[in-house]
Amino acid sequence: MAIAITSSPGYLQPVYSIQEYTLYDSGNYSETDFYYQLDVSINGETRTVKLYKDENNKAVVDVQAILQPFITSEFLTVPTDNLITANFDYVSDYQVRASSYWSGGSSVGSWQTAKKIFNGVDQYDRTWDASLYGFKVDASSLFMVADHSPRDIHLNDTEYLVTYWDYGNFDTSFNGMSYTRYNYDGDVSTYTWPWPLQDYGFDVPVRIYIDASIINYRNGSEFISADTEYFTVQSLNGLSETIRYNIIPEQSRYERYYRIYYIDSLGATAAFNFDLVPEDNINISRTTYISNRSRKAYNTKVEENLLVRSDWICESKSNALKDLWKTSKAGLAREWGIAPYDIVLNESSKQILNRHNQGLINYTLNFSYANELYVQMQ
Repeated sequence: MAIAITSSPGYLQPVYSIQEYTLYDSGNYSETDFYYQLDVSINGETRTVKLYKDENNKAVVDVQAILQPFITSEFLTVPTDNLITANFDYVSDYQVRASSYWSGGSSVGSWQTAKKIFNGVDQYDRTWDASLYGFKVDASSLFMVADHSPRDIHLNDTEYLVTYWDYGNFDTSFNGMSYTRYNYDGDVSTYTWPWPLQDYGFDVPVRIYIDASIINYRNGSEFISADTEYFTVQSLNGLSETIRYNIIPEQSRYERYYRIYYIDSLGATAAFNFDLVPEDNINISRTTYISNRSRKAYNTKVEENLLVRSDWICESKSNALKDLWKTSKAGLAREWGIAPYDIVLNESSKQILNRHNQGLINYTLNFSYANELYVQMQ
């Protein structure tokens, strides 16, 4: 029997998860100086791993360390006039080839059909199921985001969802989005934004616009306003899940709030508002010495640390925010249309009320601005 790969990951996997391959050559493993080799090809480059056989005469190798440098964490926050925008850098293809070698011979396999990785983390303990997010024909689907709970946003916040175009299997009846508002006075109205998906010819995730401001612009009126309690979003064909967005009343928050962007465990750009009173602290350190009866300073260092606080949130939202604490990239929102400031999360804490707010959780988050030498984990 020739060299074979007897087990491998699924076709679409988060890169920060186990990407394990099992190699087996039942006909040659007893040869002298026998070893296995796995070649990994990604973005025009090839990496090679050589392994000795284990007690079962096989070799098991996890290639995630090889793949991760080819995937970067980037925000998708700069708005456009398009409802849907393809994110071509979100997913990368790679191929593997198994071989076995021994004194005087070898068995070289063929390159396997390409698999795909994206900038995500397997939060389901190696049970990631890509079919849940593909919008397959005649099947309901989840948006490719980690947080499926209701979200709290302000009228001027930029917000996105992501879905996955699975070429050849995507439901072509997906032809846009439906937005339904629920006003405090009982008015319920729906606005539809038709947008047939383009056939890109290959798999690609697409970003979907949720901003209240862009919806109002498209609608030609204040469809979502201060009179709106919340609105819901789903695909126009009704096959997607429904996501709820609560509009935060302007008078209920501190005048200066912080909106933190982060890359969630499925690689999507997520955001959360810290609405309560923030704190800015500037720490100045320097070395001084006396020269000619005067004090001089050098090596002056200025660090700005910011402390932000969330309002009280429920347990489900708290669980979703776990992605923020371990994110590969975080940023502070700026004016509409401008990319966020890169920041570094220093620490976080939570408090749990045990009386009239029992079960609700309040978070504080400490962060600093990033620079070329001080960055969030990538």
